Amino acid sequence: MIPEIFAKPYVTNKQVIRIEGVAEFPQLTVYAMYPTRKYLPYKVNLFLDFLKGNTTEFLP
Repeated sequence: MIPEIFAKPYVTNKQVIRIEGVAEFPQLTVYAMYPTRKYLPYKVNLFLDFLKGNTTEFLP
């Protein structure tokens, strides 16, 4: 099983099909903790931007 966030492009292009009702997963909560955004390393900032930009459609 692949998380929807990673499989979505393949489902959209009809390279894979979605089978519903096979398994249900509990909602996952993700926290990002960092001391300050002032001197945040570029890679961490990039990762946080990725989370904000790609997970909003999966939020309830």
